[in-house]
Amino acid sequence: EPLYQDGSLVLRACRESGGPVSEVVTGALLADLRGYAESAAARVRVGMEAAFEGRPDIVVRGADPEKLLEGVAPLLAKHAAKARFAVWKRQGPRGSESNQVRFCPSW
Repeated sequence: EPLYQDGSLVLRACRESGGPVSEVVTGALLADLRGYAESAAARVRVGMEAAFEGRPDIVVRGADPEKLLEGVAPLLAKHAAKARFAVWKRQGPRGSESNQVRFCPSW
């Protein structure tokens, strides 16, 4: 039930002119996010969700999406030189209404 009710941040790699985000960069970001989840709260979880096209999205779930964004934003900035991610804030399970809070840069 908590998974159904918890909010989440969905991180989707931006399509850049340099091609898709490498597995190495995605792995490093996932490791940083999992470290954040361990130090944050008991209900913060990091996982992957299949996307319709392309690579799976990274999902950070927890009771308070605003607090999640505060913890996740510095980690995204740390990896911004190698990859950029758009962020959606979602309350509830996959398919629930979401609001984009960080956009991909326009080229």
